Amino acid sequence: MAFENIHQEAPAMTQATTESSNINEAILNYEKQLTGIAEMVKNVWGGQAKVAFDAKHQEIVGHLGTNAADALGISEGTRASAQYATGADLDSQQIINAINRTA
Repeated sequence: MAFENIHQEAPAMTQATTESSNINEAILNYEKQLTGIAEMVKNVWGGQAKVAFDAKHQEIVGHLGTNAADALGISEGTRASAQYATGADLDSQQIINAINRTA
């Protein structure tokens, strides 16, 4: 039955949710490490080199933040999709069972 496919795909959707959440966490951890390195470099450099480096660092951090937000959005969206699909599958199964009982 077609409805059973949703239950078969649920573990994959759960895994995708976990993996995209892990990617979000990894990006945020990388950003923290990069910021720590940037702070060390800025403490050593001065003048225009420091300003240019800081500007490039802020640009990179902005991209990382966007990527982290996207990964989190994928995680949350996949989780919601799995919940809706499983709920719809259960509701459909109840309807089919009710029809079968009256037939």
